[in-house]
Formats: sequence, structure tokens, C-alpha cells
Amino acid sequence: QKREGLYFGFWKVSIKLSRAIAIALSGILLQWAGYNGTELSREAQGERIAFLFGPVVGTFFAAGALIFLAMPLTAEKHAQVQRILIKKKEKFS
Repeated sequence: QKREGLYFGFWKVSIKLSRAIAIALSGILLQWAGYNGTELSREAQGERIAFLFGPVVGTFFAAGALIFLAMPLTAEKHAQVQRILIKKKEKFS
């Protein structure tokens, strides 16, 4: 059975869901920082926003890097994946 449509649909829904969560979360975090949409009324609010875009974002980048380091793609694994894809393509052709 060909399942490309299912995978594509799932991928698109996942992207839209992650964007919706990110937008909602950014609004909540900006509200927590005290940003009202027009100006920063206190210096502490600016520090909170700087903290959100500095160490917090950096932590997510570091976590992503660690995840990718835990799953190395060696030449052997790449060749294995290519063989599997070729077999599947021949099977469905």
C-alpha cells in the first residue's frame, strides 16, 4: 500500500500544530514578561524577555544538538537506508 498521502498529511498537521503551540506559548511568555504590546514599562520586563530569547532558546538548541548526537548517521546506516528505500520503490513499481 502506498502511504505517502498519509505521511504528508500527518507531517502538515504536525507542522500546523507545532506553530499553533509556539504562537500560544510565545503570547503567554510575553504576558509573563509584562509586555503589553506597545512598550516595556519596567527594566525587569526587558530582562525577562532577554532571558526568554537567550538562555531559554539556547537550551532548546543544545537539547536538539544532543538528540542528533545520540542518533549518528554513519555511512553504513546511510547505505542501509538507501537499500531499504530502493527495495520499497521496486516493490511498489
